[in-house]
Amino acid sequence: MSFTGNTRTRDKVLRREVKVTEGDILDMTKLRSGIEKIRYLGYIEPEIKPELHPNPEKKTADVNIGVKEGRLHELRFSASYSKYQKFGIGGSIVEHNFLGYGQTFGVTVNFTSKSTAYDVDFDEPHLLDSDYSFGAGLYDHKTEYDWYTREAAGGRLTIGRQLSDWLHISNTYRLE
Repeated sequence: MSFTGNTRTRDKVLRREVKVTEGDILDMTKLRSGIEKIRYLGYIEPEIKPELHPNPEKKTADVNIGVKEGRLHELRFSASYSKYQKFGIGGSIVEHNFLGYGQTFGVTVNFTSKSTAYDVDFDEPHLLDSDYSFGAGLYDHKTEYDWYTREAAGGRLTIGRQLSDWLHISNTYRLE
């Protein structure tokens, strides 16, 4: 099985979504389901029909799935106004396919005249190429009120597991 068109995304990120094992009998249902799972990643658009090149002598077929990489980076800016906090600005940058491994990494900052907020998040959907996922985040928020100031710093750890092709469960521990 091969992939073409993925300049940033590593083959193993795509291959782990297609549950067709090389050397086995070609199961078109698994292949189609894998193509849908690649599309579900959100940053890859696979071709509808993969290229099949049968080899009758070996009784095998080479499968090539063409892909087009989509939005890998997300950059957002925001502006706000409220009676209490007045004007505010913020922004975030998120890498949806961090270093081509399918991970997500993001940084968010927000400022108003009465508050500041910083957030950093990282998520690994297949920890060590397994069915387990891992996520971590850190934050530091400060908001000034008329009668007190609330400062909150903390983080989160998330561990999850893929139960089936379309079912994932996770648990998050937060500490502030």
